[in-house]
Amino acid sequence: MEAICYHACNTFLQYCTKSLRIVKLCRTLSNMNLKDYFSSRPYGSKVELAKKLGITKTWMSQLISGREKCSPAMAVKIEQMTDGVVTRADMRPDLFGV
Repeated sequence: MEAICYHACNTFLQYCTKSLRIVKLCRTLSNMNLKDYFSSRPYGSKVELAKKLGITKTWMSQLISGREKCSPAMAVKIEQMTDGVVTRADMRPDLFGV
């Protein structure tokens, strides 16, 4: 019984490690802007992120459309709030490179 549990746990751990590597690789390979990010998020996500960032939904809309650039500090916050899906380099390639 103990051997079966050990094998099952070990198999699960290997699966999680591989999955994590795949997620990291996908994040590295993809350039995702806010418009792409929100296309797969539920209704209200834009307003929610705007509130967390301390900006208006109008300013968020301008960032999403690309009409305005965010500050370097805001780019870092967006990267943190999106769990690294949208990176600071995606938001400000002129400052953080791609």
